[in-house]
Amino acid sequence: MDDEETIQLLLRESLTLMGFEVVVTVDGKGAVLAYAQSMQENVPSFDVVLMDLVVKEGMGGHEAGGEILKQDPRARLIATSGDCSDPVMLHPHLYGFAGKVAKPFNLKALSSFVRQICAG
Repeated sequence: MDDEETIQLLLRESLTLMGFEVVVTVDGKGAVLAYAQSMQENVPSFDVVLMDLVVKEGMGGHEAGGEILKQDPRARLIATSGDCSDPVMLHPHLYGFAGKVAKPFNLKALSSFVRQICAG
């Protein structure tokens, strides 16, 4: 989930090339709805959800992450932000996130981290 189109495209293309199936949403509301729909359709829910904490218009990743965790306490969320001083980026586990990835992304490190979260 990210509100910046260039980041959406970058993540979609890069993660798809790395073998991941990707669903992109522009805000937290879309991420919450996509997660809920996946659970309702009895298809495997998302292995991991990348959540941009700061969204210019709409629900950000912190609030959306809380909503997803209400639906599925086992959801694995990764916080993303360019603001490394954000409380969620400083202590992601205190907010229910499995980890964090700072922007700008290092795609190789991101891929390794996502694989690690999925495996663990």
